[in-house]
Amino acid sequence: MSIEHRTLQVHGRVQGVFYRQSTQQEASRLGLTGTVRNNEDGTVSIEAEGSAEA
Repeated sequence: MSIEHRTLQVHGRVQGVFYRQSTQQEASRLGLTGTVRNNEDGTVSIEAEGSAEA
């Protein structure tokens, strides 16, 4: 099993709609680890790591 790391920045209406929380829940369901944070410019940054299949 190959472990991969991804860095994402999400644009659009993603703050104030539980986007960060739902992203964390889905990552947990998939067995991924990482961080999700709101940025001052309204985007959300995601660092995720886990199996390539997830």
